[in-house]
Amino acid sequence: MSRTQTHQQIRIRRLKRVLVLISALMVATTLLLTSCNNRRWNDKQRKATREMIEQWRQLAYLNALTEEEFALFAGRVTDVLEEEYPSYVEFVEMPMVGDSVEMVIVATIVTDIKASPTRLGHIFPYEELVANNILPEGLDQATVAPFYVCLAEKVNTLYGTMLEFVQDIIYSRLDDMIVARMISQCAQPYWDVEMEVIDIR
Repeated sequence: MSRTQTHQQIRIRRLKRVLVLISALMVATTLLLTSCNNRRWNDKQRKATREMIEQWRQLAYLNALTEEEFALFAGRVTDVLEEEYPSYVEFVEMPMVGDSVEMVIVATIVTDIKASPTRLGHIFPYEELVANNILPEGLDQATVAPFYVCLAEKVNTLYGTMLEFVQDIIYSRLDDMIVARMISQCAQPYWDVEMEVIDIR
């Protein structure tokens, strides 16, 4: 092989490496731009928003979440706020920023309960229902689940929407008598034990 051919092969290899490098840089740039488009707020701003959400931790439903559950919940609320208000500066400078955060928090609670009625257990904990002799003790999650499904159905029938119900709970407007009746109706099957008839003839 001649010296000229060898130099040509080296140039071709170098050219290929340059093309691969350019392609890799283009892919990295595209990913970076996509990431920037999807994430309008930086990490510090998102962290500040999660800390803002922490102020509502004592609300019904939220106060029953574990730290891990609350962190996931706060992350979902932050995602919605970031989507609704792409400019973080404008968001925090809004006169009614607290009301906007609370509105998204309430809507997210409603979404959680709609997705899984058993999450009503964060508002009406099984342990409290047992302590008040509403449900028998010793039931596992699968056995208690139909109670919360029944309760969610009754709430939707009475209120027409879960949102109104959650708002009534959060703003202490709930009619205790109506809720007690719904809870009692859904708990009744757990006390209706079919008696075994023994033939002694």
